[in-house]
Amino acid sequence: MSAPDFSIQPRPLVPPADGDEASLVARLRAGEEGACEALYLAHHAALWRFAYGYVRSSAIAEELVQEVFLALWRGRADQELRVGVRAWLYGSVRNLALNHLRHERVVARLTLRTADHATSTRSAVPFPEDGAVGMGGPAPDAQAVAEADELEAAVTRALAVLP
Repeated sequence: MSAPDFSIQPRPLVPPADGDEASLVARLRAGEEGACEALYLAHHAALWRFAYGYVRSSAIAEELVQEVFLALWRGRADQELRVGVRAWLYGSVRNLALNHLRHERVVARLTLRTADHATSTRSAVPFPEDGAVGMGGPAPDAQAVAEADELEAAVTRALAVLP
């Protein structure tokens, strides 16, 4: 069974009533693409606005909403919705948006660190020469930095006395 076509432009619809939503979820679990499409059309615009409120990017907000509906479709048989589907959709969009913002902060911080390293004259900073920063590695200790500084000074002195 193929995935539903999420590229359809959303029409402003009234979200389904609770009874209708329960039947849509039951049809979705049975693999009916029309149920997924109906949920998509009913909630897409509001979820996009909600995501945009976090990420402030149209493209990223759209991607987050698409990802949530894709997760809903892929997990339709296994997913146990303990809350209403609307609450699940909003919670999922919020979580993805916060994860995206967290990831952007990490990237910005690492970019800043590598840029500082590239402009720094101090080579004892524990970054590889290509400026890449390894994730999950232990932080350098003061002893390692001091030893690297001493080694750099010794090499500089040795190079200075060469003809």
